[in-house]
Amino acid sequence: MYKKIIAIFCMCNFISISFAKDDTAKDMTLLKKQANNGNVNSAIEFAEKCINPFWQLEISGNFKCDAREGYLLVLKFADKGVAEAQQKVGELLLSGSGVAKNYQDSFLYSMKAAKQGNTTAQKLISDFYGNIGIVVDKSPIKAYVWFSIAHSINNNIRDSQKLSILEGNLSKEDLLKAQQLSKKCQTSNYEDCD
Repeated sequence: MYKKIIAIFCMCNFISISFAKDDTAKDMTLLKKQANNGNVNSAIEFAEKCINPFWQLEISGNFKCDAREGYLLVLKFADKGVAEAQQKVGELLLSGSGVAKNYQDSFLYSMKAAKQGNTTAQKLISDFYGNIGIVVDKSPIKAYVWFSIAHSINNNIRDSQKLSILEGNLSKEDLLKAQQLSKKCQTSNYEDCD
């Protein structure tokens, strides 16, 4: 009797996994269609799922999805000036997901998004100036400026801790300069941030 119950349980799990994969393939097909019809959020979600190796396991079956295809879908929106897409392209170019790593273009797309108020891109720009030191010279002042702008928009405890660390890397004079530059950058709608 126990063998029959186990066999039925195993068959049910196999069937539910098959349905889940079929549903996921349908969901991905729908996301791709929505992205091709102009939905930027669908393009970003499609790209994120195509890049994520855990989703690759879930998607496998009837649907083929590669990171390059996800990148190219998002790139279309980024080139049209959509901040969320520019930010995502900046991330993908930095990590080399779906595309060859390109720090210069990563910085450029991230800066475009940052200047539209995208806080994730602003934090990435801060990292370029503070940690990465590629494409742009390291600048603790500019790292503070961009991170403090993002923090002023999206205030949370984790960001407060990082902001304190960035402040600790500056002298009192440099901190005052950075705070003034941050204010000037915000009041100029991100046009005067140097």
